Amino acid sequence: NPAGSMWKFPEMSLFTAVVLVSADQSRKENATSVEALQEMLIHALRTLIMKTPPNDASVFIELLLKLPDHRSLNNLHSEELLAFKLHP
Repeated sequence: NPAGSMWKFPEMSLFTAVVLVSADQSRKENATSVEALQEMLIHALRTLIMKTPPNDASVFIELLLKLPDHRSLNNLHSEELLAFKLHP
């Protein structure tokens, strides 16, 4: 739990969306649109965290620091699913 707080559904949902929506994984022609969507999701997550007690910016920063690990895990999972689909 970030900064000892309990995750609520809206925060978890937005964080999951930020992890899943990655310009790194999109095709080049979609990169700009994906980046714009990702920025909107990150802004929404920050706004939600700052409106929810304890209104602590460090919680948002802590979540951002976890993004690379979660994205790596997501990529690995996606590769495994694709391999399974191709080679049942």
